[in-house]
Amino acid sequence: FWKCEDENIPANSGCRIQLSGIEALYRACQEAGLEPGPLEGKPTGRRVFGLNDPDGNILWIFQLPDAAPA
Repeated sequence: FWKCEDENIPANSGCRIQLSGIEALYRACQEAGLEPGPLEGKPTGRRVFGLNDPDGNILWIFQLPDAAPA
């Protein structure tokens, strides 16, 4: 990602990453001190949490309901 002088740009853009095993990654982020947002379940069955990088870019990590942990 990038460092930007205008903090509104990274605050209003991001990236979505699909994976399986979201609970394990969420715990690993917490253990590493990265302060992820809450792990939420959506009505569609999707699980998701957000994570900001040091420059304010947000990564949305998600798992679809039919994804088995790897």
